[in-house]
Amino acid sequence: TPVGGREELGQRKVLMRICEAVEKKKKYVPLPESLGETSAGYIYIDPPGVPLLTPGEKISERCVRQLQYYLEENLKVRGLSKEREIEIVWEEYFT
Repeated sequence: TPVGGREELGQRKVLMRICEAVEKKKKYVPLPESLGETSAGYIYIDPPGVPLLTPGEKISERCVRQLQYYLEENLKVRGLSKEREIEIVWEEYFT
């Protein structure tokens, strides 16, 4: 059973630096559709407020499953929209 924390999200892959990711165009998508995309924001559980996902990181299947679990358990997942969508880097699709 998942219990939280950065290690449980597995090996994290950085696709771009945080400063690059926050400058790109962004789009909100449903969490399941974010698989393989680049995160454009910080995702964390409050408390403790430690980032589970940071801008520029690739959104893995394990990450999506873990975040869905946290939502099902009614934990305060911060960084998602009110509709529980996640912000991804979108600019690369228009270049």
